[in-house]
Amino acid sequence: MESGRARPGTAAWTAPWPRARQRSLARRESRYEEIGSTRVFTEVLEPPPQLLIAGAGDDAIPLAATAAAIGFRVTVADHRSPFLTPERFPDAWQLVLGRSEAAMDSVSLGASIHAVTMTHSYEADREWLRRLLRTGVPYIGVLGPRVRTQKLLAELGAADCERIFGPVGLDLGGEGPEQVALSIAAELLAFWSRRSPRPLREREGPIHGG
Repeated sequence: MESGRARPGTAAWTAPWPRARQRSLARRESRYEEIGSTRVFTEVLEPPPQLLIAGAGDDAIPLAATAAAIGFRVTVADHRSPFLTPERFPDAWQLVLGRSEAAMDSVSLGASIHAVTMTHSYEADREWLRRLLRTGVPYIGVLGPRVRTQKLLAELGAADCERIFGPVGLDLGGEGPEQVALSIAAELLAFWSRRSPRPLREREGPIHGG
């Protein structure tokens, strides 16, 4: 069951494209080119990154808002309907009601999606992790102490899984839900951008792009 925004449709381009344009798309480049007497501009727009938040507790609210504000398409999943409302998550793209086994059937999991488990239930987090580990999701964040995360992964036989980010977030020195949300969002953005977080004053060359 879903509430909130509807899932948008998709469109496919089926006409044959010149090889130069295909190579341009593969490199994610924008370019002008001459096709006959027509000058064509090809712009490559990547789909927005997605974030699945497993758990709709109070600390999920600032994470959903912060992630949406920096460009992530956010899905929040929980089996507790009073917590999963548009009033609590106005910036979420979709809300999915159900436990992990049912909720994941409603979520399209691919290479552009990131997931963070924050149910505050050991058993629920374990089930979410069990199912997420069977997918190709490249980033699986786990909220909670390191010892708890290590125990969960040991039980699942995934102690050395590099896709697990737990404790989730960057070490920004913050406390409280809003600051924790910021540290998680910062790590998500760095991972999506393929960057190792560091101060901009240490970066050589342009600070944006590249």
